[in-house]
Amino acid sequence: MLATVPLTDRQLVIAGLLERGFNNAQIGLEIGYSESLIRQETVAIYRKLQVTGRKAMQIIRTLHLEAAANQDT
Repeated sequence: MLATVPLTDRQLVIAGLLERGFNNAQIGLEIGYSESLIRQETVAIYRKLQVTGRKAMQIIRTLHLEAAANQDT
């Protein structure tokens, strides 16, 4: 699913950290951007993925991993 959504490179990095459970402050520290920018990008990511929160991002990640595993078998 994530591969078919047109996220920018920065959004892909942020989405990956969101999926791993990082909060905005942690993401900002990790990649060197302000917490405000991370919040703006998070809203854009959620809009593009049509989800409403971090729990949804984690569910999408789980489904994405399950789909990849099924393709490998």
